[in-house]
Amino acid sequence: MRYLPMVKYILKRWVKALVLLSALLLGFALAEMLSMTISPSTSISVAQTLPPCSAIPRLLQAPNPKAAAPLPPNLPGISSPRPAPQIDRVGFPENYQNEFKLIYVVDRPDNKQVRVICGNDIAAAVKPGKTFPYGSVFVMEIYHAKQDANGNILKDEKGQYIREALTAIFVHRKEKGFGADYLDDRSGEWEYIGYRPDKTYLPNAAPGKTNACASCHLRQAGKSEDYVFRKE
Repeated sequence: MRYLPMVKYILKRWVKALVLLSALLLGFALAEMLSMTISPSTSISVAQTLPPCSAIPRLLQAPNPKAAAPLPPNLPGISSPRPAPQIDRVGFPENYQNEFKLIYVVDRPDNKQVRVICGNDIAAAVKPGKTFPYGSVFVMEIYHAKQDANGNILKDEKGQYIREALTAIFVHRKEKGFGADYLDDRSGEWEYIGYRPDKTYLPNAAPGKTNACASCHLRQAGKSEDYVFRKE
């Protein structure tokens, strides 16, 4: 009987330890559930595994896209541009070369271009088949492909186009309510803009002139892809 107080003391300590351990395990489980609930379609860790936009490794080469469908013509007797936002709400993403993630690179034999597609962390973290959350931004750099004196495209040792001059930077952003000004050519809640390398607007993709971008994403990428051309 003289050992009974000691046994009770040891049992109490064990009970307290078990209660504390159970509370810790429950806390970890709840934290994991909350993280999954807050962001069901994104995972920043996925974006962190991608290289920066400036890396451009060719292992992310994407297949050539389908030829774009012709855009609907203007109605007879109407010479005004097709509807598009009149102001730039997309904006040029400063330092995107280092802050955005490289998504894929595609060679375009139809126009002798190399296109480099990059996205911010929000966009780059979206898993296949999921919609893009507000705040997603994509950049498409367009380069001339290097050619010989006869206009034939030159390729590297892996059979892929060699980038030469950067000619254009297209940007599209998704935000709540974006895209309404495109009317029937609206591609979800995305808006588009085009810049020269010096950050001035491209004449054919300046504010008020981006309908072709929305129309292409509407008809070629489509609703099932949230109007984004994705890496296959």
